[in-house]
Amino acid sequence: MIFGKDKQRLADLQNTVSELTEKLGTVKTDAVKIVERKFNMAEVDRLTADWNSFVSTFNRDVRIGGSTLIARARELYQNDPHAKKITRNFVRGIIGSNGFVLRNKAGEWKQIGNEWKFELDTLANSKINEAWYQYGINKHICIEGDQTSRAYSATNLQTAFVDGEVFIRMLKGKSYNDYGFTTQVITAERVDWKLNKDLPNGNYIVMGIEVTKQYKKVAVWVRKGDPKSEVDYGYNWSAEYDRIPIEQIIHLFKKETVHQLRGITQLAPVGIRLKMLYGIEEAALVRLRASANVPWVYEEIPNQMGGSGSLASVGQAKDASGNQVMDSDTGGILTAPKGYQVKSLESDFPSATYDPFKKGILHSIAAGTEQEYAAVSGDWNGYNYSVSRAANEDPRDVHKENQTWFSEQCENILFANWLEMALMSDMLKLPIIKFDKFNRPYFFGRRWQYANPTDEMNSNILGLQSFQKTFESILADQGLDLEEQLDQIASEQKLFKSKGLEALYTLLMTKYSGIQSNQQSNNNNNSSNGNGNGKAKHLLTEFM
Repeated sequence: MIFGKDKQRLADLQNTVSELTEKLGTVKTDAVKIVERKFNMAEVDRLTADWNSFVSTFNRDVRIGGSTLIARARELYQNDPHAKKITRNFVRGIIGSNGFVLRNKAGEWKQIGNEWKFELDTLANSKINEAWYQYGINKHICIEGDQTSRAYSATNLQTAFVDGEVFIRMLKGKSYNDYGFTTQVITAERVDWKLNKDLPNGNYIVMGIEVTKQYKKVAVWVRKGDPKSEVDYGYNWSAEYDRIPIEQIIHLFKKETVHQLRGITQLAPVGIRLKMLYGIEEAALVRLRASANVPWVYEEIPNQMGGSGSLASVGQAKDASGNQVMDSDTGGILTAPKGYQVKSLESDFPSATYDPFKKGILHSIAAGTEQEYAAVSGDWNGYNYSVSRAANEDPRDVHKENQTWFSEQCENILFANWLEMALMSDMLKLPIIKFDKFNRPYFFGRRWQYANPTDEMNSNILGLQSFQKTFESILADQGLDLEEQLDQIASEQKLFKSKGLEALYTLLMTKYSGIQSNQQSNNNNNSSNGNGNGKAKHLLTEFM
């Protein structure tokens, strides 16, 4: 029961609510929303209903995808021109035309006066570099004996890109070659994704890889097989396995997340796009060809059959489903039987919108494979010097990163094992006790020409003069070794001297400056009677 002032207050409150209701209208309670701070990406609604919302480990995804990923990636590489181009771009960006060049950096720290300096062992490095080169060109690197080191590296990189991984088994023994070292390639399907079990020693086999509880790799379990079974039955390998200790294996793959045990094809992010685009173009070609042969078909007119009531009267046959068929040849002319009318089959593909559509798809494919659009598509329309230079900077950084990855994950390991056996076999005539000293490989990968030689060489000179660059760093960017370059310069200088041309060599190195701006170069050319050779003619005249 409400008394006195409380009753009056309630009446006043009711009057206030009534006034507000009249002014604002009726407020629906379901229109009031409590706003919470959250990630839009985590919303589950009609727009995101088909988006995966359940956490799964990367290794489980790899196991489920397994052989299907490899089968589809290989099919793309075999049949799709863009997939092949992408793969070859990846390999060429790392290997190039000359492969990796070894410039070993073996040496020792020595005290000279009050300072310690690292001195290179030039003789030992020369022996090691030459021996590695001879080993590679004589095709000792692979037990099959049919590839040089450069070609072998390219094949392994291509396999690792398409399949996602490749296993390289290192074999040691005098029976293989004079150096006592070679390798055997093991493809991904021989390491079974479905082999998962506990082992008595406390380890686990996960997708064919034996690991500890801390995910440390211990061994690889490889299905037995032979070349004849591979050809006769595809990859129907034996149910028996060879256990190979991890110390004998190089598992070449790109590790993209923690605890990842197996690799995945680098075509995975773009595989659907490649397949769909390939299917569109293939279907369009088939229809265009049919249209080019005879661009129409016969359509039956109801109740107007002539002759025997079928196309048999004009010598046509039936297909396996019982449908009447008519054969056509390019440029052929067919006569319609009675009771049939002609219907156009002419194709309207490709339409005006197809090229922009395809370009957009290829842009996303290029992004997914970290390559430049023009390099994937072969379409250089709209590219000028500035655009080309900017477009190539990021892909070249990707290539350099991949070169470092390949050196660390494969080349350095191969070299260390080769060096050990080469020292033991006495092929190098160097003491094996100094293995750690000699094991200092430095592999030079493919490098690229300057986009603007004059400006970039000027920039290098300024970098040297301001101590922001060194001769070694500048030459390394071009895939050159400082010591080797200086030796080559000294050798050329001696050659000029032996030919009596020392003065010409000195003149070219001192009086003629090849570093000039484009504008200055143009001015020099214009001041030489229009033939562009005024500077050179002046120098030769002075020398003579």
